[in-house]
Order: sequence, then structure tokens, then C-alpha cells
Amino acid sequence: VLLIRILVGWEETNRQHEITVQLQDQDGNVVTPVGGPQPVEVKTNLEVGRPPGTANGSDIDACLALKFLGLPLMKGRYYFSLEINGEPIKTGATFDVV
Repeated sequence: VLLIRILVGWEETNRQHEITVQLQDQDGNVVTPVGGPQPVEVKTNLEVGRPPGTANGSDIDACLALKFLGLPLMKGRYYFSLEINGEPIKTGATFDVV
């Protein structure tokens, strides 16, 4: 399971944002699992509202949980890339298959 926490700025609330998550290898190539038909990629939309009583200018938390089960991967280092509205966001989501 990959957990993602996004802080949405006050000005960015009440609008849709396109989220793209890809599994990439250490060379930055999108990974297709061994014998798999398609790359490991999730595209979704996110819209965060302004809860009543929230102070003007506050950031709003948004959380996503993405489940990736049984991916047959070759040995190596992998990471999950994240884009919001086409803009890359730096993540620390790396792992090794040994």
C-alpha cells in the first residue's frame, strides 16, 4: 500500500486536480511488471473542499491510499513518482527488490 498525504493550499481548494502516480525504476523508466500487460500507473482526480470553520488561508490535508499487490518485479531499486496537474512532486517513496 502506498499512502500519499497532500497539503492543498487554500486557493487550490474547490477545484479538481489530476493526480498521476507511476512506479519507476532507478533510471526513471515507468515499470511494466514481468509478464504484465501494462505499466504500473494510477491516474485519478482529487478535489478538496473547505471545511466549515477553517481559517482563511489554511492548507487542507488530503490523503490517498493506493494498493499494489503481487507485482512481479526484477531485482533493483524502484520509486513512486507523483505528478499533480502535470507538475512533478518530489517524493521519498523508494524501495529495493532483492
